[in-house]
Amino acid sequence: MNIPIKIIGIATAFLWLFLIAFSVSAALSLRDLGFSFGNPQITLAGDNQLQLSLPLSITNRGKYEMQYFNVTSIVRNETGGTIAQSSSFINTINPGQTVNTTQTTVLNMTDLLQNDRNLLFNDSQLTLDEHVGLTLAELFPLKATANVSIPWGAPFYNLTLENPEYRPYNATHFIATVPISFENHAEFGFSGTIQTEMFNGGGTIIAQSNTNISVSQRSPYEGFVDLYLPISSISSLGHFEVHILTSFMNYGPIVIPYG
Repeated sequence: MNIPIKIIGIATAFLWLFLIAFSVSAALSLRDLGFSFGNPQITLAGDNQLQLSLPLSITNRGKYEMQYFNVTSIVRNETGGTIAQSSSFINTINPGQTVNTTQTTVLNMTDLLQNDRNLLFNDSQLTLDEHVGLTLAELFPLKATANVSIPWGAPFYNLTLENPEYRPYNATHFIATVPISFENHAEFGFSGTIQTEMFNGGGTIIAQSNTNISVSQRSPYEGFVDLYLPISSISSLGHFEVHILTSFMNYGPIVIPYG
């Protein structure tokens, strides 16, 4: 009666030793997991969308398979609000294998700028939260997180309308020429229209003009707005109301005083 019990005890002991040795070996294999990020890239895609691409490289230098490798990316603004998220999945990474992939997250430009108008005129920082999960040797679920900061360049940084310069157009009207400038700090170029309304000191609209613009990525823009107004309506003080119309968003009015 005691012999079978002893055999069971010995077998159990060997089983536990095996599990402990296996667990230690698998845990040590974590040191052989290579995981690195490339430089994030922002590009303008179709349908008013931005595409955020983050290259990933995963190297399994250990002895065991890594399975069910998944990455979830969450893009947040400066206040911590979620802008967009995406997930990708790799079924198996064998020992000695390196897998290179790109995690792609799509941001809707209209939603992005409607929810945070600050991004239209001011440079900022977006945060990319990376949540990584995998199973090691079919037994050990593991999780890790990392943060990547992404600089955001404003497309209409330092938008400025200067004081108008007047010159005669005909017997009843003048032309008001208004220098306009801004800096496109974004990673994409764009085209659109700037609609400018001119008001005199009494708050009455006296002229309106539409100006087509086209600017390359990371480039300054300088141009002029010409407004035709009655001579009798000219005022030394007043304000402009500016509306920005592009394929990815409409915004306005922006009130800019003159005089």
